[in-house]
Amino acid sequence: MTKGGKRIPYYFYSTLLRDSEGEPLVICGVGRDISEQKSMKYVLRESEERFRSNFEESPIGIEIYDGDGKLTNANRTCLDIFGLADKSEVLGFDLFADPNVTEELKKRIRRGETVRYEAPFDFAKVRRYKLYETKKTGIIDLDVLISPLKRGGEIPVAGYMVQVQDITDRKLAEDALRESEERYRDLFENATDLI
Repeated sequence: MTKGGKRIPYYFYSTLLRDSEGEPLVICGVGRDISEQKSMKYVLRESEERFRSNFEESPIGIEIYDGDGKLTNANRTCLDIFGLADKSEVLGFDLFADPNVTEELKKRIRRGETVRYEAPFDFAKVRRYKLYETKKTGIIDLDVLISPLKRGGEIPVAGYMVQVQDITDRKLAEDALRESEERYRDLFENATDLI
């Protein structure tokens, strides 16, 4: 407790000093106020809880890989995109062994570049290469952002964060819109030819 009556967290270390015959002389101690460390631990805990909540509740699929490209975590949205019941089924999955990622992209990722691409994802490849068990079939379109997790900007990277969105519906809508535009363009051109 401080002179003003406020309670603060305090660290105290003491030792007993003895004379040459081993008789106790004095107790020496060192103490310090650890309020700041306690406060920082609280702030860090709050920050971790916010991150965990954002990670788990994100509408975007998120995967976390270590520096060797091995999957260490994935959120529920990601599991749903890839048709998985539980992340334990894919922990350790190798990002660099994924046949749905091109070799050129893998080279860029290994160099520590941030990579964004849209591409079809084929579940037949997942089965053919026995990557993991999935309840999904066919091909979906994905929007993927792979970001290196660097410590102080150094290479090799400490890990990778992959953000994935299923854009199949958007692609289908774009294709339908494109077809409609072409159909109306053809109708308009044919109509002007008749005039």
